Amino acid sequence: MSLATPESVQKLQTALHDKAKRSPDFRFYALYDKVYRRDVLSFAYKCCKANGGAAGVDNQTFEDIEAYGAERWLDELTHELKSRTNEKAYESLRFAPGSIGDTAVSTSARTFLPTTGGQSLIADLIAHGITGVKGYTDEPLLQAVASPSVAMERYTSGFTLAESLYAAWRFVGWEDVVIGDPLCRAPAWMRKGAK
Repeated sequence: MSLATPESVQKLQTALHDKAKRSPDFRFYALYDKVYRRDVLSFAYKCCKANGGAAGVDNQTFEDIEAYGAERWLDELTHELKSRTNEKAYESLRFAPGSIGDTAVSTSARTFLPTTGGQSLIADLIAHGITGVKGYTDEPLLQAVASPSVAMERYTSGFTLAESLYAAWRFVGWEDVVIGDPLCRAPAWMRKGAK
């Protein structure tokens, strides 16, 4: 099912795209305020629901949210994200065995030492049980982030973590670090054709 992107979200996407094209060296350091925009969250909610998305770390299903009131839930989520009071959800995050990921976060691989504040670290994802993850030691180019569709297509087809991420990178070794067993493969339940 394809949903039409709201005009306000299209304007945001176009403005960001145009800025990136006009100024290739410009780095978007502060996009967090775009994440909690009500129109962006509302459209993301509709897309996830249309795609049959599963419950998140809070175990809420779309049925639960609809019963609670989707508009009310979105208002509360907007407030939590804006005021950054959703730390409990982040701290309770757990990954299924075999999960892999990439980050688009500046310096997400800068340290494995405990830190306070700042951007998330791949160390946090490892602590939450992710099997393998790619992070950056410095400001990443957006183009250097692995293509999720390529990485997941490979990984769920039986390729290893290393094969999947390398196939998905445009630039190998762009200030990036991969942590995890390079030979791990997606568990059987995660592979294509699994029931």
